Amino acid sequence: VQVVQGASTTQFGPTSGGGSYQDTGHSVTITPSSSSNKVMFTFSAMGIIKGCNHGGIRLLRGTTAVHQHEFYSNDPSYWQAYNYGFSYLDSPNTTSAVTYKIQAYAQTLSATQELRINYQSLGTGDPVAICLAQEIVG
Repeated sequence: VQVVQGASTTQFGPTSGGGSYQDTGHSVTITPSSSSNKVMFTFSAMGIIKGCNHGGIRLLRGTTAVHQHEFYSNDPSYWQAYNYGFSYLDSPNTTSAVTYKIQAYAQTLSATQELRINYQSLGTGDPVAICLAQEIVG
């Protein structure tokens, strides 16, 4: 029915505050035309992790967590490239505006234990993270 894209060059990379989910700055808002329709949400972003132990990202519809995936990184001397991308089919059951946003979590964060989303250390230009919301007739 409709497609809404949120593209962002925001880089998420806190070095403190581990242990709780934090907003990454990546979101998109869609207004479904029928309460019976579904929304296919897709997040596309690359990043890196290093020694942050247990971590994850989650999708919120408004203030409600609707999807989550997790990872593990225990080597503080080695950067690991990580694809934070996923898709999720949601049933918001509304015709009001719905905001989907991404939050991230790392068990430990410090100068040597890091989680970065939409980060690039080499090359030109800024990386772009994509939040895509597609309304599908339900």
